[in-house]
Amino acid sequence: MTNVERLPSADDALRALHRDLERLAAQASTSYLMSQPLRIEDHGEWKRAVWYESEELSIITEDGTVAFAAGRRFDHYPDECHITRATARRIAQALLSASAYVADHPPTDGGPN
Repeated sequence: MTNVERLPSADDALRALHRDLERLAAQASTSYLMSQPLRIEDHGEWKRAVWYESEELSIITEDGTVAFAAGRRFDHYPDECHITRATARRIAQALLSASAYVADHPPTDGGPN
């Protein structure tokens, strides 16, 4: 049988790994894919699915594309930006990555995070 020796540096590495695993598990538990949109709007020729909507931003799908718009005015979305599925996935990944980064790097001025 081999003797197992505990090294102080291994303890530190294991603690850091454990912290990272807990952080990733917490992030994964709050991340999910919605299977249904918030609502579907019928615009005659095509249907528009609304996936996220706030005063500042809306995420929609329409005619096979993903789009985002800065808010909703007068029952339509001005300045829609339609993007490909691949671009939408890259943006989603960037948003999740940026959110995780901000969680680990709080603002220096003590502002909201």
